[in-house]
Amino acid sequence: MPTPVIRQAPERSKPYLALNCASIPEDAVESELFGHAPEGKKGFFEQANGGSVLLDEIGEMSPRMQAKLLRFLNDGTFRRVGEDHEVHVDVRVICATQKNLVELVQKGVFREDLYYRLNVLTLNLPPLRDCPQDIMPLTELFVARFADEQGVPRPKLAADLNTVLTRYAWPGNVRQLKNAIYRALTQLDGYELRPQDILLPDYDAATVAVGEDAMEGSLDEITSRFERSVLTQLYRNYPSTRKLAKRLGVSHTAIANKFAGIWSESEEERRVSVNMPDGATPSGILTYAFSTARAAS
Repeated sequence: MPTPVIRQAPERSKPYLALNCASIPEDAVESELFGHAPEGKKGFFEQANGGSVLLDEIGEMSPRMQAKLLRFLNDGTFRRVGEDHEVHVDVRVICATQKNLVELVQKGVFREDLYYRLNVLTLNLPPLRDCPQDIMPLTELFVARFADEQGVPRPKLAADLNTVLTRYAWPGNVRQLKNAIYRALTQLDGYELRPQDILLPDYDAATVAVGEDAMEGSLDEITSRFERSVLTQLYRNYPSTRKLAKRLGVSHTAIANKFAGIWSESEEERRVSVNMPDGATPSGILTYAFSTARAAS
């Protein structure tokens, strides 16, 4: 998300560097951001002077580094590790996180003053599970991209794939969907991508969708949606009506009749198409909070 924003900004021709705060040890973060004088190393802020620095997973930053970042944002100056001389730069700082910073502030894990210093402009993107309308366009995008990269024909998407993918919670968001599609196509035997080709972690009872939309309508309608969700989720690991019937302790005919109804509904849903221009990205695809602030000049 931050990269497209940078491309539209006046600073798009200026330096843009990114650091994942969760991927490197705390003692290395300071050197990466502020530089290391004994080694003659410039930090990200100095290298990106006049441009932007993205601090990904800002919620993972230690209290000590939070204090140093706050000081930098307040006056635009810092000291390289091992040096007393102060350096002044003008850098826009962009922060991203999958955590709830307000909750971290309330727990005393994240500095309140730093939170308000960063909270100039905030963009919140909902998780993929809350955007089922984006799942099939993304699936089609990943299928086409992977097939073209490998120089193979694009497989047809099975009629019931929409039902299965949109009922899954996608805890790993778009990365999980992308990896699942790529893995399935790598091992695909044939020219059709089916639900049983996409391996996903099992649900437990707590992950079956029961949001507001699932609770609309009569008791029969609610029960039908819940039943459909359970059947389509289990079908991934029991990819035949006979196996699934044995798993649930019911007759094969009962399961076959249930899926006949589900597949007919799925075919109706497929009549509604979503068109995207080349290179476009559906909105709302990550659990991602994103804030910007600028160091004082």
